[in-house]
Amino acid sequence: SQARCELSGVAMDSVLLFVGGRAGTPSATFNYFSKADIFNINMNMWIDTEGLSVPRALMGSARVGSKAIFAGGITTGGLFSDVIEYYDESTNTWD
Repeated sequence: SQARCELSGVAMDSVLLFVGGRAGTPSATFNYFSKADIFNINMNMWIDTEGLSVPRALMGSARVGSKAIFAGGITTGGLFSDVIEYYDESTNTWD
């Protein structure tokens, strides 16, 4: 896992997803992350997975069935993102 703030999270059936976020201070440049951390509740362990295609923070997130959806957010330079991505728990893949 990576220390960061303003990340997004979703609780699924057997996993918790924590994605994106940023680190730094307002007086310095923020570093935005595409990192995805997945914790399997049943196995009590972290699972490796791909991350987001666009590093960003402050995304909207929701669960729909076996999918966790992450939308929008803020990217490097404080720009707004219109990217929507989802993680499918049943296949452990990102789209």
